[in-house]
Amino acid sequence: MQADDLSPSRIEKAKEYLLGFTRSFEKIPVGYIIFSGKAFLLSPLSSDIEGIRELIRKTDTESIDQTKKDASGTNIWDAILLALETLRGKKGEKHIVLMTDGRANVGIDPRIVAEEARKQGIQIDTIAIWSASGSSLSYIDEVGKRQFFYDGSGNTLSADIDKPLLEELSRKTGGTYFSWEKWILIKDA
Repeated sequence: MQADDLSPSRIEKAKEYLLGFTRSFEKIPVGYIIFSGKAFLLSPLSSDIEGIRELIRKTDTESIDQTKKDASGTNIWDAILLALETLRGKKGEKHIVLMTDGRANVGIDPRIVAEEARKQGIQIDTIAIWSASGSSLSYIDEVGKRQFFYDGSGNTLSADIDKPLLEELSRKTGGTYFSWEKWILIKDA
């Protein structure tokens, strides 16, 4: 979410979308989970939508210290599992909105936990935050210098997302897949 291939950055674009989603949930209890290599519950289910919105506004790329052991990467399995645990025992319609800017590159295959969501009748909508440009991922550091993201071999990382996986997670659970481009069309409709 630190990359700036979307203006002004992926994290700010993600927050914009989440804040838009919360307008639809004024009367529905909502929880808030952030994740990278691990998932963290920032708010259990709550009807305090303005409180959830404030947590979203305050979320930034420092909200998870990715220098800690096992904290970096994209662990979609862990995020869905924590959402399922949060929803356990709750009555009524249950729904997960999963937003990511990366590939599931740590943790267990998220298809397994999505199957559990399906069995429980929980839809998963997936939202991809990324640029289809394929450009090298970079950001401006605290001293104003452009820094690039590199893989383990020293090659620069490009904008990339596992669209087939996100589509499958949604399809398997009766949810919907949204991408950056598709979301704009829906938002402007």
